[in-house]
Amino acid sequence: MELGNHISIPGIRGAASLGSDIPAATVNRRVNVYLVPETLSDDRYFISIQESGATKIVPPCKGKDALLLVDFTQTPEGEVTENFIHQEVQNA
Repeated sequence: MELGNHISIPGIRGAASLGSDIPAATVNRRVNVYLVPETLSDDRYFISIQESGATKIVPPCKGKDALLLVDFTQTPEGEVTENFIHQEVQNA
């Protein structure tokens, strides 16, 4: 697993593994990665990026259909703090 400007997460629950680049941080930000239904995203992932102090962005589906996989904070210097990693991701 890799977190930062490149996110790499092993696949779980029938979803393929995720490999995605996100823009470099210019301010402190929080990044959440959700597993969502295929009707919302072909690869079943929803990545939410919120700059410090911004309103949290959640997947546009029923809460029970979105599984939070990873929650991390990143500074403009690239430092990453893991806030939450779902047990299934840790075990994959």
